[in-house]
Formats: sequence, structure tokens, C-alpha cells
Amino acid sequence: MSHFLTLVIGDEPEKQLAKYAENLELPMHLYMTKEQLISEKRKEIEEYKKNYYDVFLQDKDAYLANCRKEHADYIENEFPKHLNWTDEQMYEDAVKYYRMDIDDGSENIEIHEDGSVWRTYNNDAKWDWYQMGGRYAGRLKLKDISMYAPLYYPKFPTFYSREDLNYFKKLKAEGRCDQARIKDISNVEEISAFAVVKDGKWYERGKMGWFAVVSDEKDKDVWIEEVKQLLASLPPDTLLTMYDCHI
Repeated sequence: MSHFLTLVIGDEPEKQLAKYAENLELPMHLYMTKEQLISEKRKEIEEYKKNYYDVFLQDKDAYLANCRKEHADYIENEFPKHLNWTDEQMYEDAVKYYRMDIDDGSENIEIHEDGSVWRTYNNDAKWDWYQMGGRYAGRLKLKDISMYAPLYYPKFPTFYSREDLNYFKKLKAEGRCDQARIKDISNVEEISAFAVVKDGKWYERGKMGWFAVVSDEKDKDVWIEEVKQLLASLPPDTLLTMYDCHI
């Protein structure tokens, strides 16, 4: 699973995030056509090839020396077969997980005769839980460090050492926070995040998947400029809130 930093611009930040909840159940609707399922599976295989298989081919011995046997068997013997799959093989692999969900009753899904998948799942889902601050606590810096502003340590603090917790306390002492208005923030021009929500609309550098694998990722400089434009010319009373989102 993956964590990523999200900046919400404006009041009622949690209301702005709500429409992107993974557990938001909607009326039964078309989720993906057969053609879209095939296309997404091809894209998934291409991403895996670029991020793992091509690296493996560059130096097989070094790669295999640093991975588990299961992964070694897969990347050496199984994955290459996927590169030659037909559209029907792509489709069958993509749809098998939805069939499993139907069989075990874990989700309300329909597979129609044309191969399309219908479900009650939120197509706009971006997160399954979030916390203000969290592992990204303290990304905003106050002009007046004596001013109160929320700073939230990560959930499950027992996973963190005494040094980690002291670090978060140090952030508080330095006037770091997770939510404040632009007029009170000294580092607005330095703000960066993987995703931004403004006026209820979601902007992102790429599509975040499991294990922090990102697809359709924008160039770093292009994304930095996009974030700057989203923050440009905002009224000084505009509220900024930083969230640790998980998917």
C-alpha cells in the first residue's frame, strides 16, 4: 500500500476530500469496458517492464542476487510470457480479480456479456484513509512560531522510536504545522505535494498505485510549475491543509 502527501486548498478540506474516498459506494455503473480493461492491463505490463524487467535484463546476476526466490522465478520465467499476450489473454487476466470478488461476495460487481465490468465502486477513488499531517507532519512553517496551529503526529506512535517522537515535538517548537492560512505561512513558495485538491478538483503528479508504484507520472519540473500556478494569486485568508493519504 502507498502513502502520499496531499495539499488541500480552501475551507472544509475534508469535505473536498470526501468525493475521492475508496469506500464511497455509488449506484451500479459502468466501471470499465472490455477495451479499457485490455488497455489498462497492457499499460500495467509496460510499467512493470520499464521499472523491473528492463533493469533485470541489464544485469541479471546482480538483480537476482538481491531479490526473493518467488520474484526471481516470476521475472525470469513467467513475466516474459506476458509480453506476448493476445488481447483476450490481457482481458482474462484483468477480469479474473472481479470474478473472484463476485464468487466470494466481497463486492457488488457485474460482468456483462460485452465484457464490461459494472460495479458500485467510486471511479474517482484516490484514498482509503487519511490523516492530517501524519508522516508528513510539519510541512508548513508559521511566520509567528508562538501562534497555535495543528500539528498531527503519525497514527500508531508505538511504531516510532523516542528519537522520532522527539523530532515531531521539535517541529512543533519550530512553528511547523499542518494547517494554516496563507497570510500566516512563511514557506508558501516552497510547498510541494504529490496531489493537490482545489475547489473540490483533484490534481496529481501521477496515478498512485500499490507499493508506491506511480504510472502516468508527470515530469518533476512540469508538476512543480503546476503546483505553483494552483497556489498563485490566492487570497491571504486561504486555508492550506496537508494530509497524509493512503491507498
